[in-house]
Amino acid sequence: MERKQGYQVKERYQVTFRLSLEAYTRLEQVAELHLMRPSQYAKARLLVDLGLIREALDRRRREHRERR
Repeated sequence: MERKQGYQVKERYQVTFRLSLEAYTRLEQVAELHLMRPSQYAKARLLVDLGLIREALDRRRREHRERR
């Protein structure tokens, strides 16, 4: 892909994967500890493990509203 000087191309990709029931249960438990949804936690861990984020996960306590 060709990039113009001073212009950054931003593309987004969607990633889908399947988990066993045991893996999803653990994901829910860990996400709950960080007050995140399972998808948010999975994305955060993926970015950290790929080295795209070099800082620790945000561990501030937050209140999440129940989805309707």
